Amino acid sequence: MQKSFFWYQLNGMVKNIEDLDADSFLIYNTFDLQTGREAYDMMLKTQFGYAADKAIPTDLVKVDRAEIKTARFIEEKAPDSVEGKIQFKFQEFGIALQYDSKQEGHTFDRYFFTPSRGVTMASVKRYIEDVSLAIQMENVRIVAPVPGTGFVGVEVPRTERKFEKWDGQDIMPIGTDIDGKKMFWDVTDSSTPHLLIAGSTGSGKSEFMKVLIKSRPKKTDLFLIDPKIVELAQFKKEAYMYETKPEKAFDVLQFLIAEMETRYKVMGDKGITNIAETGENRILCFIEEYANLRLSQYGNAIEDALEVLTNMGRAAGIHMIIATQRPDTKIVSGRIKNNIGTRACFTVASSIDSTVIIEKPGAEKLSGKGDMLFLYPGKEVVRLQSFYL
Repeated sequence: MQKSFFWYQLNGMVKNIEDLDADSFLIYNTFDLQTGREAYDMMLKTQFGYAADKAIPTDLVKVDRAEIKTARFIEEKAPDSVEGKIQFKFQEFGIALQYDSKQEGHTFDRYFFTPSRGVTMASVKRYIEDVSLAIQMENVRIVAPVPGTGFVGVEVPRTERKFEKWDGQDIMPIGTDIDGKKMFWDVTDSSTPHLLIAGSTGSGKSEFMKVLIKSRPKKTDLFLIDPKIVELAQFKKEAYMYETKPEKAFDVLQFLIAEMETRYKVMGDKGITNIAETGENRILCFIEEYANLRLSQYGNAIEDALEVLTNMGRAAGIHMIIATQRPDTKIVSGRIKNNIGTRACFTVASSIDSTVIIEKPGAEKLSGKGDMLFLYPGKEVVRLQSFYL
């Protein structure tokens, strides 16, 4: 039987290469002790049109391909549990996953599965929409593998969300991961990169920025550029400079460049490299909707100024936080991204938008209201729930 199977495998590969009315070709792990036999039988029938001979089990016989292609609603036999439905759906495609455990988070629950030998992570990710249909839930994400583990993670949005209010004590908290661990943006560390934020309406982007502003460290000068006018107006009295028009925004950036050069001169004269030793306050400059500036007649000049500040401002204690609802390449160019290593991506419209910000798809599957994917240089993307005021 194995000899026959080998020749049908080989025949299937040749058909696939020649594309002579071939089905999609996939070599199953036929030696897996748990589900290998099912995968073996399924593959023979669906891809090669053969089944084990009932009279002579070691032989193969041709089956009616028309019968195979008849619609069968096998979902009616699926288990009732979420993890059971997920595992059953993957088995339909010949992918063996063994359920391990469940972890509850603020925004989503993560179901952990151990993949069988021979299961590729690319094949698991391919069926995300089918899993979503099986459990009748939108915005399902598949993390394969879960960083630092040997598991496949299926993230299912919670029907009852958990939200966490900023406690008034933590300094610039980014959010909480599924383990309940908080992440922070430490601007007192000179190695902390600038921050790029993206998210559509209702994603929680503006609320996230407000928490960062309110929780900023002491001895920090606040600069606000707010083309949307209303979002950051509540902090107007706290800001050293607050502007809404593109031409005025350019003036703010020019002021910061002049301040940066002055600070570098002071540091050079004193022979120091740490801005903290000068006694100068750190500067946080928030830009609420960068697309409005970039698309204005001052767009090129503003991009030039931002490139200078993101390239050299950090060592002078100047940190840029840039947010946009339009994370496309026309707005967020490589000149800007190259010097902004930290990225927070809330819900966006498409996988392309997600890739522009965090270099991979996934943010299009988020649940909104503070659900984000956070990227820090040199680390894996992590899913967080941000805080609210």
